[in-house]
Amino acid sequence: MSHSLGCVKAEEENKRDSLRVPPLGPTLARPGTEEKIQVLITRHTRFETLYHPHDCVIPKELEGGGSKRIDGGWHNGATIFHTPDLDD
Repeated sequence: MSHSLGCVKAEEENKRDSLRVPPLGPTLARPGTEEKIQVLITRHTRFETLYHPHDCVIPKELEGGGSKRIDGGWHNGATIFHTPDLDD
């Protein structure tokens, strides 16, 4: 049985994405903000995975997680690093 072109392309993208390295560290940028989009672009260009398990999240995602508010963002208790700007 042959795969459709869309399935083959998706499989190739998944294989490539599985080779990405973890991000240097989490970010304080809140989801949906311009800053977070820039972080995702930077991570993509570095061939990093887009998300770090300790990235800033919004309170709705934190129910019962024991998280706290730090520097204007919500975090799950991890040490927070700021991802360098694109110009660095």
